[in-house]
Amino acid sequence: MKRKVSIALLLISAIVVTCPVTLLADRIEKQYRHASELLWAGQLKDAQGEFEAILRKEPHYRSARVLLGLTLVKLSEQSEEKADLAGAVSQLREALRLDPEEAYWHSALAKLLHTEGNPGEAAEECAQAARLSPDDSDLARGCGFGASPEIAEDDTIPKLGGPGRPEGLAPPFPEHRPEPPYSEKARAARLQGRLALLLVVGANGAVEQAAIKRPLGLGLDESALHTVRTWTFKPAMLNDAPTRARLIIEMAFRLY
Repeated sequence: MKRKVSIALLLISAIVVTCPVTLLADRIEKQYRHASELLWAGQLKDAQGEFEAILRKEPHYRSARVLLGLTLVKLSEQSEEKADLAGAVSQLREALRLDPEEAYWHSALAKLLHTEGNPGEAAEECAQAARLSPDDSDLARGCGFGASPEIAEDDTIPKLGGPGRPEGLAPPFPEHRPEPPYSEKARAARLQGRLALLLVVGANGAVEQAAIKRPLGLGLDESALHTVRTWTFKPAMLNDAPTRARLIIEMAFRLY
């Protein structure tokens, strides 16, 4: 009889200890969902405060760190639009402290530092971006402010849009275009959206160069770049002859 009582006491004790932990986890998860909703609704300052509060309670909450970083990047873009370069740089640095593996956050910081007149640190950030996203041709050239021209500024390659389009240029047509996979980080954070890529398609229909023109983040840019380099096209035609061409394409990432 004594043994049964002691077992019952142990079970009650376990319940008393476990319940507060479970309730705390539930509250943090609910707060995380609310913070995510604020982020996607564009209420960035409120989202920042919520994510920071979560991380004070649970410093190792990976998705909260990632989304706080993304929130800070969006705030940095707003600061840059207001000509607050110091604020934009500070926000990007904090985003990269939270998630140093984001190539296009390093690239954005490099461009801001270059604008501020800090070429040495800008080059270091650009080199880090190129290491993290080796399939991006523009990062390899120096993030757009290096000695070599960006794809977009290379006038030796016909472009399909705008006033510089040669008369009689027919665009390339994709014949084999597998879909890029979702990155685990983006899936965990439930990131959705569209990114834009700038491509150079050769006269043989192969993708010669690719670069991110408008990033999305959390590994989706690298996934898009890696996949698009496997695409094949019916090449562009100029006066009935195949030719190289540059074009901008968009890719959408959606969770179902």
